[in-house]
Amino acid sequence: MVRNLLLAILAAVVLAASVFYVLANHSITTNVFACEERGGPHRRIHMSMDLYRPWVLWTNSLGYMHVEMPDGFLLYFSELRDAGKSITIFEDRNGTVPDGWFSRISGHLNLSTGLGMIDATCVPGRGAEEG
Repeated sequence: MVRNLLLAILAAVVLAASVFYVLANHSITTNVFACEERGGPHRRIHMSMDLYRPWVLWTNSLGYMHVEMPDGFLLYFSELRDAGKSITIFEDRNGTVPDGWFSRISGHLNLSTGLGMIDATCVPGRGAEEG
């Protein structure tokens, strides 16, 4: 009887550890893009979009995003919202006015930053990985 109880406890611990591992290590998909500005100076910008997996139920956000400018300056956008064929981008989670959008169809990025407007076409880049 004690042996069965210990086996049940061990099975519960292994199951809980497995669930925790999956939630902690596989809850985000990282998508990396290389973006070329349209018009203007044709700067190359790099973007990393971290999107939550469907089982992440503790947030209403689709994910978050980093944008690396050509001079190495890094911008952070903490709220991404699903808008069908595009993603609406907000600098903060309480934002009501979007700072930009990204088209899932064409890869077009339109973003308002403290450094000015970014109007770029993005293609998947190196470094895409699952987290």
